[in-house]
Amino acid sequence: AEAEQELQEGPLTEYSGPALALLKVGLSLKSMVVASIFVSVLLPFGIPTEMSLSAVILGAVLFFVKLLVVFVLACVFENTLSRTRFMLTGRLTVVGFGISVLAFVFYFTGL
Repeated sequence: AEAEQELQEGPLTEYSGPALALLKVGLSLKSMVVASIFVSVLLPFGIPTEMSLSAVILGAVLFFVKLLVVFVLACVFENTLSRTRFMLTGRLTVVGFGISVLAFVFYFTGL
């Protein structure tokens, strides 16, 4: 969680006050637009077929529910993936250590 600001929002560190707030709102709107396009293209169910008030309200409610599900799944996926990578760090260290020990043994045996 501490490295997120350096990785994703590094250019924003020189802003503060209203300029930072405006940039944060812009980033939030960008993610909302991308998620809306994703929902509209890949999950097209619930689109109203007639222009009655109840159908349009039901379509809007279903759209926002789908959008909420996409954002929740994205948050769960992002947090789970970072934890999984952290848990796999030990395995990567063991593999690197094993390769270095094997190279050391090969060096001493003259292979």
